[in-house]
Amino acid sequence: ESDWMLTLRLGEEQVEGRPLAWEASTVYLLGRDGRLWQFAPGEATDFRKTSSRFQSYSVSELRAMLLRELGQAYEVSGTSHYLVAHPREQRQRWGERFEELYRSVVRYFAVRGFRIEEPAFPLVAVVCPSRAEFVRRCQVRQTVRGASIDGMYLLESNRIVLYDAGSGAERLNEAVLIHEAAHQTLFNTGIQNRFVPAPLWTAEGLALLFEAPGVYDSSRHPERSQRINGERLADFRRAVLARHRPEMLAELIAS
Repeated sequence: ESDWMLTLRLGEEQVEGRPLAWEASTVYLLGRDGRLWQFAPGEATDFRKTSSRFQSYSVSELRAMLLRELGQAYEVSGTSHYLVAHPREQRQRWGERFEELYRSVVRYFAVRGFRIEEPAFPLVAVVCPSRAEFVRRCQVRQTVRGASIDGMYLLESNRIVLYDAGSGAERLNEAVLIHEAAHQTLFNTGIQNRFVPAPLWTAEGLALLFEAPGVYDSSRHPERSQRINGERLADFRRAVLARHRPEMLAELIAS
C-alpha cells in the first residue's frame, strides 16, 4: 500500500493526496481532507510527487477551508475528534454531542474486543440551518422509498450533513445525528472499511443498532428492553411478518 503523496489538477481543482490504487482506466486517490477521488488518468494534469509520507490537513487548515466553503452564516466548533460547522452561536447545541456519540460507538466495540484505530482525519459534520440548504448541499431527492431524508453520511467526502429541524423536533435531530455519527465513526475507526463498503444490511444494521437508547447511552438507559430499536422492530414486523413475506429478509441480505 502506498503512503506517498502527489498533487495534481482535475479541471479547476487542485488536489493533493495519497494514491490508493490505479489501473489503465481509473485512479483512486485519498485527499488530505479525507475525500475519495476517482478519475481517469487522462483527466489529471500538472501532477508531481510532494511527499514520501501521507499527512492529513491540520485542524486549523480544515477549519479555514470549511469557513471559506460555507460562508458567514456558519461557525466551526472543534472537539477531540470533530470539526462541526453549524449556524452561528449554536456551539452549545452541537459541538460536544458529536464527540459523545463517537465515544459511545468506540466504547461499545472496544469492550467487545475490537481493535479501534484512531481516525486519520478530523471528522467533519455540517449542520445546515434549513432543510432546503441540506437538500442543496447533498444534492439528494426529497424522499427515498417514500421516507424523508433528514441527514446523510457521505462516503465520498467523509462528512455528515444534516439540518437543524428547529424547536419541537429534538427527537428528529437526535435520531438522525445518532445514526449518521455511528456510520462515520464505524468507517473511520477500522470497524468497517470505507474503501470497500459493507453490504447494505450490515452498514445500515449497525447504524440502526445505535439508535436504541440502551446502546448509545447505556449508563442512563440500563434496562435490557432499551437496547432494542423499537421503531425498527415494528417496521420489521409490518414488512416481513404481517405481510407474510419472509423472502424480503433474504432479498435484503443478498443485496
